[in-house]
Amino acid sequence: MVLELTTAYALVLPMLTACLTACLVAQWLGGRPIYGQMLERALAQAGRGPVKGSDIGLAADRDRATH
Repeated sequence: MVLELTTAYALVLPMLTACLTACLVAQWLGGRPIYGQMLERALAQAGRGPVKGSDIGLAADRDRATH
């Protein structure tokens, strides 16, 4: 939408490259969602322990990613 409003179509390739790089780096670093980590930390501090299936998101689900 921003590209259409600004007519800066020359930025499409650099923007796609930046998005792809960011996704690959996030996956390489572990790919766990920040809100899932924050939930686990808050539950641990509250003394509730880990919740079954506490890895939130597809990137954190190793079994699902390999099948």
